[in-house]
Amino acid sequence: MSLYQEVRQELVKLTKDEKIIKLAFTALEGDNAVERVLKGETVDIPDTVTDNGERVSPVYLQDITVSGVRGIGPEVTLEIPPGPGLTVVVGRNGSGKSSFVEGLEVLLTGESYRWKGKTEVWKKGWLNLHQGDNPKISATFQIEGKNSPTVIERTWSQDSKLEDGESSGLDGLGWKESLDLYRPILSYKELGIIENTPSSLYDTLSKVLGIGIIDQAVGTLAGARSSRGKLKKQIDRDLKSNILPRFEQLEDPRATKVAEALKKRNWSLDTIKRLQSAPSTHHQDLQTLRNIDLPNQEQVNEIAEEMNNAYTDWSNLSGTEAEHAENLVRILNLALKHYDTHTKNPCPVCGVGILDSGWRTNVKEQIERLKESSQNYRKAKNNLESVINKVKNLVEPRRLPTTTTIEIDSLVSIWEQWSSLPDDKGKIAEHVRTLYPSIEGEANKIIEQAGQLYSDKEEKWLAAMSILSPWVSKACQVRSEQKEIDYIREAENCLKKVYEIIRKSRWAPIEEQAKEIWKDLRLESNVDLLSVQLTGSGNRRRAALGVEVDNNEAEALSVGSQGEINSLALSIFFPRVMLPASPFRFLVIDDPVQSMDPARVDGLARLFSKIAEDRRLIVFTHDTRLTQSLRVLKREYNSLEVTRSLKSVVCIEPKHDPVLQYFNDASEVMSESLPHEVDRRVIPGFCRNGLEAACVEAVWQRRLDRGESHEKIDKELSKAIKLNQKASLALFDNTKQGSDVFNEISSKWNKRLANAYRYTNRGAHGKYSGSLNDLIKDSRELAKKLRCYVI
Repeated sequence: MSLYQEVRQELVKLTKDEKIIKLAFTALEGDNAVERVLKGETVDIPDTVTDNGERVSPVYLQDITVSGVRGIGPEVTLEIPPGPGLTVVVGRNGSGKSSFVEGLEVLLTGESYRWKGKTEVWKKGWLNLHQGDNPKISATFQIEGKNSPTVIERTWSQDSKLEDGESSGLDGLGWKESLDLYRPILSYKELGIIENTPSSLYDTLSKVLGIGIIDQAVGTLAGARSSRGKLKKQIDRDLKSNILPRFEQLEDPRATKVAEALKKRNWSLDTIKRLQSAPSTHHQDLQTLRNIDLPNQEQVNEIAEEMNNAYTDWSNLSGTEAEHAENLVRILNLALKHYDTHTKNPCPVCGVGILDSGWRTNVKEQIERLKESSQNYRKAKNNLESVINKVKNLVEPRRLPTTTTIEIDSLVSIWEQWSSLPDDKGKIAEHVRTLYPSIEGEANKIIEQAGQLYSDKEEKWLAAMSILSPWVSKACQVRSEQKEIDYIREAENCLKKVYEIIRKSRWAPIEEQAKEIWKDLRLESNVDLLSVQLTGSGNRRRAALGVEVDNNEAEALSVGSQGEINSLALSIFFPRVMLPASPFRFLVIDDPVQSMDPARVDGLARLFSKIAEDRRLIVFTHDTRLTQSLRVLKREYNSLEVTRSLKSVVCIEPKHDPVLQYFNDASEVMSESLPHEVDRRVIPGFCRNGLEAACVEAVWQRRLDRGESHEKIDKELSKAIKLNQKASLALFDNTKQGSDVFNEISSKWNKRLANAYRYTNRGAHGKYSGSLNDLIKDSRELAKKLRCYVI
């Protein structure tokens, strides 16, 4: 099951709300994906997505070569035996042994804990004083599946800084993530990581869980929520410090309503918006008064003059033949209308004559003649009526508001008089002209007062609104985002719970292994490791080492000695780097023995031997107590001694070889003058063990060289129980040709070595009668040939 599938599975257990699940799950893809989901866009993340990460084949360290770095001058190579096992590199302080550890660390990671975070003066110490012109570090690795070694090299030009080294061979191997998660190198400086801050220790330990993407997703949701929450906090502060005080001090009915709306827990934004767009009644009244529709003097004079002219034209024609003709036309038109409805009836006026068609024809002709005579009078009369209507429109009273403090009664009274036109049409023009100045004077007073009041109040209102309007826009945004914030918070809480569940699940076996390792190391210590816990998240994340001292619980760092703290560091280092996902089949540790008492060193020897059953463990130390404990406990290991002479010339010599040690032990038995029968039974057994060890080493070396897996090699060797089977693997690459081993040795080398093989194979059950010294010598020579034999 991929991490994505595990996350979805746990989310479904926590909530059935598909929206929450979708947002929390999408957060694994980053903030852009989250924002897209919040906008309603579709973001598809299939459940079949597998965990991201590099897939790296198992890796074995074959050798380390260093020149011009730290304590090493001329080039020197540290060779590592193939396959699982324990290698102890010993040397006094200053011998250059730690330079191999730091060199390997720089080679693989580009940096070293020794110089990390240090000043330039300190960092200058990375170059060797005697031969630091062209420093170089290289290492050879066996990668499972490759039939040839892989060489990684880092070089520096003259006067370069540590970080300026050029690497070759590392790119393309895909080790970056694995080195970050399962760093197989524990320098002495890194042992102190346990004493770092709880958060930095948490970061170091939690990497191996491979769930950092969930923690990042929680951070992504927190960021999305926080960005929206910041706006809410911002407008709350602005409301209290600026908006409310301003509207509470403003003498305006609208301001009072705005303040009331803002004081509500859920702001009445709709009310505020209405007040924004609609002025108050008071302001509307002032606006009406400051914009009274008052005609100007020119308009009044123009209409009055027009009225005079229209009246004069009409009065000049009044009482003339033109007026008589107009009246007669009107009468005759009525008679025609009567005729049309009462044909051949007596005249309704005289009652004598008959209104017939002849009469009708005569009348129509008469009307046409009369119209010509009455035309001017009719125009004058119509014009007068039109001008009178203009005058009425001009003097019509205006509807003025009475709710303000401005006195308008005088204007209303005069305007009513002005609108009451005289019945005598000849006096209308004078009436309009005479009263207008009074109206204009009163109106201008009112306009001026209204303008002053309106300007002062509206200016304050508009100034307040210029501040309120952007606040309202932000408040609307906050309100629309509040549902999003609640939505994000719920998804965030669910994802935090999922992170905690998965973290506990994945950390539990590591914690248990750390506690088991501590049992091997504590021995006579009264400090018991109870827990190694990863708790919290974000700024509250921490790694806590809980211990018990004489039935009292405490934090490890507060009660542990330096030796115990170093042991605790190893307890949490090994479970991390030995996780099945780690490709590194080698572990390198520098100076782990310091500050440890003899009992704890014995525990360390047991632990190292146990770890070396599955990996190649390379331990650098100046303390001889570790090798002493290994010898006393009869644990398998090989030892190399590093010495340094003038000009930083470093030499490496075998100090303890597990193959040759069997023959050394046989020689020691010879020197102890034991009974002859004992020698003849014991010594062949030592020689046989030496030959078996040589065959096993040869098998590991050859098969690793051709890229076979650790599991396959180990499985093959576990079937080879007898010497013949091991020798058959070494010589023929199978376990079925044990009967051919004697002849193969005889033909490849000589019969003398073949006879030595035959006698040692019989071991304690044989009846060897030859020289035991020769047997040891010949067996040792055969072992040397077997251990480096190549088919």
